[in-house]
Amino acid sequence: MKDKEILELLRKNDKQVIAALYKSYPPVERFVRRYGGNAEDARDVFQDSLIVLFQNVRKSDFELTCSVGYYIQQVCKYMWKDKLKVKNRTISMTDFQQLESEISDNQIQEKEIKENRFYVLEKAIRRLGGKCQEVLNFYYIQKLSMKAIAEKLGYGSVATAKTRKYKCLAQLRKIIQQQNQLI
Repeated sequence: MKDKEILELLRKNDKQVIAALYKSYPPVERFVRRYGGNAEDARDVFQDSLIVLFQNVRKSDFELTCSVGYYIQQVCKYMWKDKLKVKNRTISMTDFQQLESEISDNQIQEKEIKENRFYVLEKAIRRLGGKCQEVLNFYYIQKLSMKAIAEKLGYGSVATAKTRKYKCLAQLRKIIQQQNQLI
């Protein structure tokens, strides 16, 4: 399928075009994995890039000056670079202490000394998926309201954002438990 056909099908909301777009996925996954991500991160970035493409194609002034596949790959690279910046932010001890207060002390075993708790929590957060890191970052680090988080991440409601935060905290607790069993 040629790029002009793909763009026309996108403008018409034709579902058949999705298969053609997914031919651009393997290089995106290789790129994300090479730079510290996993398959879930690659899927998230790829899907976000498709949304960008869909939105841009509908603009009357949009002109594609490269192949659709290359466009998607470039959007993914910029998105992944931005996500890496968020992941690698320096987080203060007080931010971690607030997050830590929501995780019961039972999960971070008492044999861990106080200074080591920070390390355990930081290591567990790095093991979370990208979406969970985003939610927790927005809530605990950037101090955004649940409403702002819902809007920023495209959730349908504040309740959905709260549920996602709850599930991410549960996942974080589970990771911490696993880490403590290894010690």
